[in-house]
Amino acid sequence: MGNSKFIGVDWVWYLRRHLWMDKPLKINKNILSEDKLNVISDEDYTFPAIIHQKQFGSQNGIEDVLEKLKVILGNEVEIRLLVTLRNQKDLIHSCFLQKYRFLSFKNERYIFSSFLKESSVFKVFDLLFFDNLINKYFPNSKIHYLLFEELKNNKEAFFNELIEYLDLEDKIVFDVNTIGHKRKKIKDTTHIKVSTYHLTVLSKFFSFFSSEEKWFQLLQRRYHMRFSYWLKFEKKLFLKQQSKQIDTPLSKEIQQHMDQFIGSNTIFAEKHSLVNKFQQYGYIKND
Repeated sequence: MGNSKFIGVDWVWYLRRHLWMDKPLKINKNILSEDKLNVISDEDYTFPAIIHQKQFGSQNGIEDVLEKLKVILGNEVEIRLLVTLRNQKDLIHSCFLQKYRFLSFKNERYIFSSFLKESSVFKVFDLLFFDNLINKYFPNSKIHYLLFEELKNNKEAFFNELIEYLDLEDKIVFDVNTIGHKRKKIKDTTHIKVSTYHLTVLSKFFSFFSSEEKWFQLLQRRYHMRFSYWLKFEKKLFLKQQSKQIDTPLSKEIQQHMDQFIGSNTIFAEKHSLVNKFQQYGYIKND
């Protein structure tokens, strides 16, 4: 009744602990407000299982996550699903770069082609597969798909669509839209700067009692979404973050893997009346 303590970053933190680290939800942390719109927003739901495995040591895939969410929300809550899509030829590489520091731990030779060999990558980024899972676990819920490319190229249309679907006030959304940052232009088009994690000497001493991989995952579970000054200091004692340059994948290499999504993208676009937008932004081929 409006006194929920499960707000702000708590939503993300406690749900992530439960969904990927199998931690129990605290009773006083999962109370939904009955007189306000409750929002659960987290891109981690759509990451391939290999990322959660490397980062947290989790064996849970997207099916496990949706099953847990279904149990948490129950059958008495009205659920509206809003999913922002991105063309797979950009999405997969972006995901690889964002999570490179976890994927490459103890494997400096881990490259984009290594990521493409992971079976969970193409499974979770198949739009038709994802859509079928949503309908399986939330068959009676409304669902709406937006496009990341439209957010970049036509913000007004993107937010008008979002406002209408969620019944929001225009001012609230567009105030949020003014907050952001611009990425610096990349001068070197053949290499990309990424972050990597390494264990410190102290950390290697503690990892002697298990393994460096398990110790690294334990540290990630401890520090993930925690913001206290003490933990920031402690993290520096155990983990060392560095930067390195990796090769930019060839457009031919990306397009080769993109072709396998064309068929399911076409069926998905026809199902959700997105054919014109999918053609415009390269999800499917023009007739």
